Formats: sequence, structure tokens, C-alpha cells
Amino acid sequence: MALWERGREIFATRRVFVLGAGKSGTAVARLLLKLGAHVYISEQKAQAAEWAYEMRALGAHVLFGQDDPDVLQALGIDLMVKNPGIPYRHPYVQRALKEHIPVLTEVELAYRLWEGRIIAVTGSNGKTTTSYLIHAMLERAKLPTLLAGNVGTPLADAIDKTHPDLISVLELSSFQLKGTETFRPDVAVWLNLYPHHLDYHETIEDYTASKARLFQHMRAHDTAVLNAEQSFFQDFARTLRSDVIWFSRDRSTWFKTSSLVCPGGKGTEGKGGKAIFTERIGGVHWAMFASPEGEWPVFPLHELSLPGVHNLHNTLAAAASVLALDRGEAAFRTALLNGIRETIRTFPGVPHRLEKVLEKDGIFYYNDAKATNPEATASALASFAQPVVWIAGGLERGESFDPLKDFLTHPVVHAVFYGQTRERLRRWAEENSSIPVDVTDQLEMAITRAHQAAQAIVRTRGTPVVVLFSPACASWDMFPSFEVRGDIFRVVVHTL
Repeated sequence: MALWERGREIFATRRVFVLGAGKSGTAVARLLLKLGAHVYISEQKAQAAEWAYEMRALGAHVLFGQDDPDVLQALGIDLMVKNPGIPYRHPYVQRALKEHIPVLTEVELAYRLWEGRIIAVTGSNGKTTTSYLIHAMLERAKLPTLLAGNVGTPLADAIDKTHPDLISVLELSSFQLKGTETFRPDVAVWLNLYPHHLDYHETIEDYTASKARLFQHMRAHDTAVLNAEQSFFQDFARTLRSDVIWFSRDRSTWFKTSSLVCPGGKGTEGKGGKAIFTERIGGVHWAMFASPEGEWPVFPLHELSLPGVHNLHNTLAAAASVLALDRGEAAFRTALLNGIRETIRTFPGVPHRLEKVLEKDGIFYYNDAKATNPEATASALASFAQPVVWIAGGLERGESFDPLKDFLTHPVVHAVFYGQTRERLRRWAEENSSIPVDVTDQLEMAITRAHQAAQAIVRTRGTPVVVLFSPACASWDMFPSFEVRGDIFRVVVHTL
């Protein structure tokens, strides 16, 4: 059955309530309207918007400022598609679940019409960089690929591009995965697990279970790519039906993990499993891939263009995901390896993720605006040996900054805090170190203060200094997104 015929069979004449506009909401509305569904798209902000004119022109009913869940019954709704960012405690969602109306997210709905193979990436940190790396590696290997999901194109807007030979790389958050029912990737990557988004999930158990939904329908010939350096994944791997590729900086970590976890009964004492790890060979550190067929080098670490241990993890996971496509044909494997190596040499990084903005007068300015939690900022700070003037702050979510204590004094020699968390950050820094601390209301002034502090350090020490904008907090106290605050950092830095 053709793609659109199958979609019309599933969704034609159904009455669908799209809760929340945004990129995913409007994308799923466009798709459903093409398939003949009756679409009601609801947005709390009662204001005219370009998307609303488009939706009405396509035939959707646009509802602004609705706050009565009874509307679901009044309209005869039989399916709700929820914007991922809207929590399940929302009154509309609660009413839908009470009335046994299915509640999906855009990813689940679009997947039901998807063709081709899928590599899906989740994790608390590093999802976007890893997804971009995988996509670039596949492009360099001359394979048809598409980047979608939480980055690039919403899945529902990419349905026209899908075909059986396509390899889609999808970044998926816990918000998106919580609403999946049948979604199944061919390769699923779980980079790491930290207690994030508890304002949304409320418990770490719900957050973890939402991530784990990525793997719930995987089969024996599918592949899970897991972090051998976090003990959680040792127990998690025992629950999987799929093959597993472990990634780790250290061969011994993989051997220890493989001796504990043997998916599908394969391998004992680290033999017979699959992993990518680093090893020193002839004076050079290499990323090595091991499988039941043997071991072979993938890339030398000195060619890696991205700084930081966290980016080494991201790159190892990305390479493992690409090598998971290998089915033993020599020419194809060579193409994959070439694609990986060319990418790691040339990949420029992703905007707002430890992005080098400027180097001037001995000062290096890095934009890490995507660091919305302390663990992400810890990874950024661990990337530098030079003295760091650190800019941080943002939305107050009550998270502990203690994961960052070890970086005070080295490499951080001066800190500038702004936003809602500025006073709590100041008190925390003063309790844990004697470094100079500045506090200011606005990001622009924080950047200026950091620049002045860096200039003074260069004059005094005569050594290069890093000004690192890595907020460790979400952006929503002052900015609509981390991208906006990162753009402001870029602009201000270039005017200093």
C-alpha cells in the first residue's frame, strides 16, 4: 500500500485535537490535513500569528485561549496530538486520558507513515552534536540521509522525503519519547543519564522510563548503542532484545561491562561483543572498534576537531551508530569508515555547543549557550586547561551546582553570574572557592565584565584566557530559547 493511501486509511475523517502550535504542532496539523483529518489546533496565547492564517487557509479550526477541557467532548475528538513541551498534568491531557482518547506526540504519529531506516539519539546531554555527527558521517559515506526530530525538520514535515533507502537521523527528547507507542528505530543511541527535566517529569523514574521507550520495540537484529561508563546501562542492557554496541574511552571499562552484560546470550568475559573504545597503539591514541569478527582502527584521536571529553564520547557514539549499519560487506564497511574519519577531521561543531566565536588579543571566546544544566557545563569546563572566565546563570529550577565545584580555581579563575540564579550562584561560589565573582542583571553586562576580567588576566599572567559562556541553567527567565541568548553572546563579543 502506498504511503499516502496508508495514511488516509489511518487518519481520514478522524477528529484530531492538536494541543499547542509551535513547530511540531503546525507540522502535524499540515500532515493530518493532507490525509483528510478534521483538525482543531489549540494555542493558549490568544494572539494573531502567521501560523494561524496558514492553518485556517489549509482548513484547520484554530482555537485561541481555550481553557475548558469539555471542548474535547463537544467537538467529538477521538485523537489528541500533544506538543512535546506540554506536560501530561495539563488539564486537557488529563481529560483526554480520562475519556480514553489516545494522546500521541508528533514523532509517534509521523512514524506510522515512515519509510526507511532510523537512527535515533537520546540522552541527557550531547544529543544534538551526536545527531549532527551521524548525519555528516552518513553524508560523507555517500548514503541518503535526513536529519530530523528535535533538530532539523520536524518528522511530520519530512514525510514527503521518506523512502525505503533513506537513513533518517532523529534527535529525540524525553518529552517526545513519552508519547510513543509503536516507534522503533533500527539503531538507538542512549548517550548518558542525569536527573534533568524533573519540573516536567516530576520523578527521575518517569524521566528514565520515557527515555527507555526508545528501545521498547527493538528486535534482535536492531542495535542499541550504550555508554559503558555509566553503571545504569549495565542493568538496562539486560532488558533488551537487540544487539548492543558499547562506547567507552577505556577498553577495560567495556570488558568489565561485557562480562556483566551479554545481550541475547552472546559473549562472555568481553569476548564476542561489540564496542568502540580508545587505545594507544605505537604511540598514537586510536578509536578502535571490536566485534566478533575482530578489531580495527576507526580514527586517531588527534584528528578529532571537537574539544572536550564529552565530545569524544559523542564522537565514539556517533561512529558506533554508523558502524551498526555494517553487515560485513568489505566495500560498504570501507565507505562507512571513510565517512567517519573525514567527518571527525572537518566537523565544525554545532552552534551554541562549545562554539568558538572569536580569538582576539590572547582571549578565546566560546559560546556554550546550550548548556542548560550543571552536567553540561561540567563537560565544557573540563575541556580547557587554560584559565577560564566563566559566565553562568538563568532560570531558577533549584538544581544543585555541586557538580561544578571541582572546576572552581582550576580552570575557572573568575566568574560572572546573571539572571534569576545569580545570587544563589554567587553564594555557592563564595562558599566553595576564593575566586573573584561579579553579579549583574543582564547578560550583555555579564559579557562586558567577563571581557574586562580576561583582559586583566592576560596583562597580569601573559597567558591565553578563555571566556566561556556556559550558563548551567535554562534560558527562560530572560530569553525564549538558548539560541537567542547564544546569539546575543556572539553579537556582543564581536562588538567588544
